[in-house]
Amino acid sequence: MDREEAIDGVPHYVIKTATREIFYRKSDLASTQETLDGALVARYSPSLLNFVWPLEVGKTWEQNSHEERPARRQTMD
Repeated sequence: MDREEAIDGVPHYVIKTATREIFYRKSDLASTQETLDGALVARYSPSLLNFVWPLEVGKTWEQNSHEERPARRQTMD
């Protein structure tokens, strides 16, 4: 972990690898955005849940998310 930073007033952990930064919401570790060399490369709305806590055998979840990739001028649902 490189640092903590707020996005729209919501606290996030920032994980840094070389020049890539991934922003994980502190409350549930959902991915909110990624930057490369300081430029936004991906934004997820709502934040993308990788896990639902507490983890349990057989537990499932469903999630809809909108992904923006500004540099490529692409969006995905």
